[in-house]
Amino acid sequence: MQRLSIISLAFSSCFVFGQLDRSHEFKIMPLSLKVGEQSINLPSGRLVFHDAVLAQVAVPWDFGSDLVIGYIPVAGSMETEVSFSRPQDSRVAKHNLDGMELLRKNKLIVDSSDDEIKNARIIGNGVIFSAIEFKGVMAPMPEDLQKTAQKTLDKFIKQRDEVYYPTEYSLDPVLGALCARLNGKGYLYVDYTPFGEPFGFFVDAFRNFKMGYVSFDSFDGTQKLESHLVIDLFQDLMVPRINTLTADHLKVHLETDSLKTLNLDAHVTYTDVQGGERYIYFDLFSDRAAMRYKTRDLEQHELGFGSLVTPSGNPEIEEFGHVTLKELIHYKRGMEKHQVTLTSVKDDSGADLRFVHTCDGLIVELPTATQPNQTFTLHFKYGGGGAIAQDFGNQLVHFDQYAWWPRPYRYNARPSLELSYKLPDPWIMIAAGTQKDTGSDKKSNWGTFVDSHKMVNPNVILGNYKQITQKHKGYAIHFYAYAQEKKITIKKIDTLAVQFLEFYGNLFGVVPFEEFSIIELASLQGVQHPIPGVIVVDDQTFNRFSPSLRGSQKADTNTFRGINESLAVGLAGLWWNSVVQPASDYDRWFGRGMSEYSAYMMMAAAQKNDVEDKFVKRWQARAAYVEQFPISHAALIVDYKNANIMTDLLQYKAAQSMHEIRNQIADDQKFVLLLSGFMQRSNFRNPSTGDFLSALSSLSGLEPSKMAPLFQGFK
Repeated sequence: MQRLSIISLAFSSCFVFGQLDRSHEFKIMPLSLKVGEQSINLPSGRLVFHDAVLAQVAVPWDFGSDLVIGYIPVAGSMETEVSFSRPQDSRVAKHNLDGMELLRKNKLIVDSSDDEIKNARIIGNGVIFSAIEFKGVMAPMPEDLQKTAQKTLDKFIKQRDEVYYPTEYSLDPVLGALCARLNGKGYLYVDYTPFGEPFGFFVDAFRNFKMGYVSFDSFDGTQKLESHLVIDLFQDLMVPRINTLTADHLKVHLETDSLKTLNLDAHVTYTDVQGGERYIYFDLFSDRAAMRYKTRDLEQHELGFGSLVTPSGNPEIEEFGHVTLKELIHYKRGMEKHQVTLTSVKDDSGADLRFVHTCDGLIVELPTATQPNQTFTLHFKYGGGGAIAQDFGNQLVHFDQYAWWPRPYRYNARPSLELSYKLPDPWIMIAAGTQKDTGSDKKSNWGTFVDSHKMVNPNVILGNYKQITQKHKGYAIHFYAYAQEKKITIKKIDTLAVQFLEFYGNLFGVVPFEEFSIIELASLQGVQHPIPGVIVVDDQTFNRFSPSLRGSQKADTNTFRGINESLAVGLAGLWWNSVVQPASDYDRWFGRGMSEYSAYMMMAAAQKNDVEDKFVKRWQARAAYVEQFPISHAALIVDYKNANIMTDLLQYKAAQSMHEIRNQIADDQKFVLLLSGFMQRSNFRNPSTGDFLSALSSLSGLEPSKMAPLFQGFK
């Protein structure tokens, strides 16, 4: 096997290596690359050099010459440009740009109208990481320019140790360029470090086929808000993303004896549809709706379900995003003893594989290149970590936002599950699937969750929970109350749940799970991505059925208010978040929008007087705020005025659009047939918005002139 000796930065604390014989630092090459007036065409833009002199950044390789993976302009200048050809892209970009103080202070030049951005470009210098080899004239590098390049590189490294650059759209610059170069794929990342902190441009034809700008606002030295001006390299939003690596089966064992250390073994079976990949890149990053400042001491903050949440009292000062498994608990620079670390990667034969784990990126070198449509299994072992939650006074941990197991592109990660645990009493684990082999003694609780369905977001919750199971004909409901049993509360919720499930069953088919869970969570610690077969109810709503609240909030199981609305939407998600699972981010509205509308249909059928006020009028009010945005772009929008913009689009505007479709069809029998038929055709597959609109077009019988307005909200 060829030895993999990948970059190491001795002065950077976030690099972790496994099975490497030696490590190397970045190397500034002694030869410079002179590029005159040159324009490199990109899918929706260009990269332009103006009399630039580029220093080459290389990593020493085992055999042959050093491997160039980056460039630093030390003379002249460069600019990058993104053009927005579609109105929906340009409206979202304009909205994101309006909220960014940082962009107004730097060299971002925008050609825009009142509502749209036609193109945006940055002029300056910085660091380029690229799988593309730039062409130019080679010449000796003067000593002063070599020092300039080294200073720029040092600044980049320092910034990366304080602020994580990778986002959901732009992977780790260094590992992305390296892996793309080794696999012969296209990748380009430009970081404009000299005049702004930080500001990046990326073209990723290697992993997610997107390009755009990413930047972060700064207040009092703390990086807070992230903004994207992003476009797809594929113009048709209805085409599922093209990513060739899938995750097919996930087997995990998670164990801790005393909540002081965490050990996790993950065995993942993958398939490469195209084949030919020797180096596999895995995302280990969060969906950073907010950036975090890595050097900040966080003892005063709560650990809430895998995220460090804003302390109460002054939310304008600090906002921290979600942590990765590697830094699950203590988010402190230089405190390695608290980190949960990836210690080994093995193949099926038990042989150690070389890998590099850098912050949120992971590259694994396979013994041979992948073969088309042939599965292979990798075995990952994690260990270490600090106290899971005790230091923060919170006994709940939720593996939600981030990739807590090495996964490819999110929507290609649809594994069947075998998730087992052993935790100190009274802690237990909650996950999707059927429970088996559960047990306990005076010290520990253990069990396994198994599901043969292919699922997006197979996340888990760890916590101090009491479980009560209610069995019914055809299914069982596992109720989890936090910290103490709530038998009366659970019995009342169960009574209502059965009524709701009967309605949905008549509409969509039998309950799609033999076992599913209803969980009480703290109100401020919600789930960002739904877990199939797991319904989350906040504690205030959950406890409305508590006997202690009878005096002020008497619960009435015959009406639809409070717990009823939340529970109704959650139970509908058993179908719309499970049987129907989105093909991509553009299709996420299925889960929230369809669940919301299903709850409305049930309550309207019960002829409740206030159902129009509780649902339709709310949709209209919230959808008016996001009227100019398509539902499909919800994940691209960063909002600074209203934190609920994603909910407004995915839940309320989507539900309103369904209401308009129903009114236009004007035949409830046809409308129900549309929903139930689409549900049956989905069957735990990955339908897209295009599939739904195609079904609508064929079933509605409406003329094209009447169909076009119905499609408009989604595009």
